[in-house]
Amino acid sequence: MALALLSSAACATIGATYTGSGVAVDSELSTRESGWVYVAKVPVVRQRADWDCGLAALMMVLRYWSVTPVPGIIAKTLEGAAEMHRPISAGELKKIAKDHELEAFVVRGGSKDLIAQMRKGRPVIVGLLKPTIRGRVAHYEVVIGVNERTGDVMTIDPSLGHRKNTWSGFEAEWTGAGFLILLVAPRQNAASVSIKRGRLDRSGPRT
Repeated sequence: MALALLSSAACATIGATYTGSGVAVDSELSTRESGWVYVAKVPVVRQRADWDCGLAALMMVLRYWSVTPVPGIIAKTLEGAAEMHRPISAGELKKIAKDHELEAFVVRGGSKDLIAQMRKGRPVIVGLLKPTIRGRVAHYEVVIGVNERTGDVMTIDPSLGHRKNTWSGFEAEWTGAGFLILLVAPRQNAASVSIKRGRLDRSGPRT
């Protein structure tokens, strides 16, 4: 049910209302602490409204892959979303990525999947349910690092910037969203990605 929810609609501006265990960090943290598997130089894109955190997360990944966002493609897919303040679905984000000639996959994931993608230099968009003073709200963030020694996870939050969370804190938020992953990468880079039963398959490349 939660995966379906995040696949159909997700977003929030978190700000001072956040009550979880994630904390603000600077972008150079991974160079000062041991154990990080980290994707460097992912640009920060801030969301502009309550409805566009997913779009901001996708823009970070597109720019990381040196893909220039095409306003016409985005507007065509999201027609009416801004006017209605309707959250952008994972499926719509996937379509925007594909329309920019990238590969995109919406799957369920786990800690090993995040680490594997970090090792391959791929930032990963995740769906989360964030605890706030108003209750749990749906949100997208970009995972850019996992510490194999401590389990900590580093993300870029479109609302708050660079963040670090304990594994237990991150997992609690990710669990509520059905462990949603939106993986976006250039077609040649993504040639080794294999999907099996809605999950990333680590047994080998697709055929």
